[in-house]
Amino acid sequence: MDVISADLNSLSPVHLNSTQDASSSLPTSPETGSDHSQFLSTSFSPLTYAQQLVQETPSTSNLDKFDQIHGRLQAKIDDLQQKTKTLIASSQSQLLDQIVGVRTIDSSLSAIEEQIREIKAYMHALRSKIRVPHTQAVAYARQAANLQAAMRFARLTARFMQLARKLRTQVPDMVEEAQDSSGRCDWAAAALTLADIERTVASNGGLAGIFVVDNEIKSSVEPRRRRALLAAESMVSNGMQKNSTSDVGSGLIVLANLGALGNVVAKKVRQEASSWATYVSSASLSDTWVDIASLVDQLLARGLQIRTLEKALARRRDVVTRFDVSVDNSAGFLDSVVAQLGDRALAFWWRAAVAVLSARILAAPTRATVTTGFPRLVRAFFPKLEPLVLAHLGGVTTVRELPSNGATQELHEEEEAEAEEPGVLILWDGLLAPLATEYCARAATRMNGSVKRCFGQQILAAPVKKNVIAAVRRISAETQLASADSRLSAAVLRCASDSVDEFMQEINARVARVSATVLPPVFNDGPNELLSVYAGLVNAVQTLCTGLRESDVCIQQLPDPYALVEPLFAAAQIGISEAIDQDDLQTVESAMQWIQSQVIAPIELDLYRRTQMFVKISMQKYVRTTLLIYPMTEEAKLHVVANVARFEFACSQLVSLADTGDAYASLRLLRPLLFMDSKQLCKNIENGDMLKCLPKADLLSFVIYRIVSEVVELADKEMLLPHTVLGWTQVQLREYMLDQVQQEPLLLDNVLDAQRWSLDQLAQKLQEISPEHYDLASCVLKHLAK
Repeated sequence: MDVISADLNSLSPVHLNSTQDASSSLPTSPETGSDHSQFLSTSFSPLTYAQQLVQETPSTSNLDKFDQIHGRLQAKIDDLQQKTKTLIASSQSQLLDQIVGVRTIDSSLSAIEEQIREIKAYMHALRSKIRVPHTQAVAYARQAANLQAAMRFARLTARFMQLARKLRTQVPDMVEEAQDSSGRCDWAAAALTLADIERTVASNGGLAGIFVVDNEIKSSVEPRRRRALLAAESMVSNGMQKNSTSDVGSGLIVLANLGALGNVVAKKVRQEASSWATYVSSASLSDTWVDIASLVDQLLARGLQIRTLEKALARRRDVVTRFDVSVDNSAGFLDSVVAQLGDRALAFWWRAAVAVLSARILAAPTRATVTTGFPRLVRAFFPKLEPLVLAHLGGVTTVRELPSNGATQELHEEEEAEAEEPGVLILWDGLLAPLATEYCARAATRMNGSVKRCFGQQILAAPVKKNVIAAVRRISAETQLASADSRLSAAVLRCASDSVDEFMQEINARVARVSATVLPPVFNDGPNELLSVYAGLVNAVQTLCTGLRESDVCIQQLPDPYALVEPLFAAAQIGISEAIDQDDLQTVESAMQWIQSQVIAPIELDLYRRTQMFVKISMQKYVRTTLLIYPMTEEAKLHVVANVARFEFACSQLVSLADTGDAYASLRLLRPLLFMDSKQLCKNIENGDMLKCLPKADLLSFVIYRIVSEVVELADKEMLLPHTVLGWTQVQLREYMLDQVQQEPLLLDNVLDAQRWSLDQLAQKLQEISPEHYDLASCVLKHLAK
């Protein structure tokens, strides 16, 4: 039936209406007229359809036309009936199968319902059998629970009464204690008993409301607890006054067993801080330094008491509770105090004490005095307070972040590598740092004033020596006063360094003005007053540096007075080089005298080594210039011999010639070298005697110029000279080689290449012209031109 209804529903008017447009487009069999969709339309009109059929039928007689229409309609009706019968026949087998299945399910459901009814009957009977025993069991269980609760409270009450009797034994009544003066209360054990009583009363919902318990707590336990607290506080106070950690520790154990350690100790520390504030506010500072010393003594005494308390907290030698598993030993005494105060006891009290003392000392009537004598204030604190402020001596340690005051940071700039002591840092940040800043500013003003007094109104004048010595004494005095503390000392040393820098700025400015007038020097003139001023400026720097070193003023970078002398030697070196190049021995002698009279004599420095270097370089340049003479005639040789003697005498006026080493040896070698014949020269070259004191380039130049000067038969000899090979003039070659005197090693590779080429060409041409000179050239090529 479901299948038939489904098929019939597919032909419903609604379905046909929704598919009318689609079905109208399908082809229709003209023979059967199988298109029935138009009859299913909700807007179907028989009259309209009949008129449509009349119009579609060909025009014949009316009778024939209606017969045709009737026949068409009958054909459609027959076709519809045929489709209906076909549909019913095809769905019959499916309908029969579904009917059979429904009947089978109906029989199964009936059997299940019968079984459910039987189970309900069984459950009803079982419930009737269980209800009565279950009710009895629940009642018995409730009775047992009540009995257990009663027994638990009875045991707790009995336990409480036992502990109460034990507490009376440990802490007798006041009357009994007065009668038996020999007895002492065992406060540590009593405190442990009180802790057990509190846990017993509070366990399992508590014993409050039980008459016996409430009466015993009110009449016996609470009074003894108050007495135990008072006794513990008394032990702590007495132990602090005697600086006895054992006595303080006994009181702390009692407080810990009572569960009041953190609160009572924190209250004690705050009371001590308040007591110190009252003492400081009432103290008189009429005699400033005496009264400050008295305050520091009292600060030390009170601080040592707090330190004793903290030591006892840190040690935590609790022998009574150590073996009692009922007491929680996981948290230390000191931890409970830190939780209440936010810091360790000594650090908390020290911060408060420093703040109170700072407010009192920095008040207007006292501040000016302590600022002026600030080093004395520092000495009043240190080293007296070191047991309080130095951690390795048992002083202040903190769990809080250290203070970071701007003034304190400025004072600590040069002590970053040193670990900061919390106690010292708190003292500096709270009290000393502002005073130190003011004191350093005043010290800097005093030192700068002494530096300015060194220089008069005249721009081109040297400082007076006694004024420089006075400035040194002022700087030394300020640094010695500040040596009581490393921070203050570092700050004052920075100010001293700034004063020295200011001194050097003025010195350098005056040196620059004088140098513009006296340099380059004129050697042939008489004494120059400005050179005396220059020497005075150098001597002032030397006096300053010597005085600071002797006074142990540890300024990191002291000025170098030798750097001021260097321009004088450099200018003299340039002048002597020019005079040597021009063969002006008189100017060389004047320059040596100028160095002696205008530089070495008036300047209070040990300039021997610098003078020795000056003479050595002058000798090297003179020897090189001499060996580059061309043409090397007999007249030129005699002239050189005479000048060498004068030059040697001039140098001997400044230094000992033996101290110049190879430079003097090469100078002494000039005279025999000029007059050696070719064979002697070859022999000395082969022995290596020449190379010990003469550079290779100089000896090659001398040999080449000597051969070219002595062998007249050479053709185009000018083209074979080293300076020609290099494309230079002889003056240019000499200037280049003189510039390389101070270079180690000599930067003469291009010159050596040109000399080798020149010597090789000369050897080829001398083989037939002059065998003697050929042997010399070959010997030099063999030993020197490698």
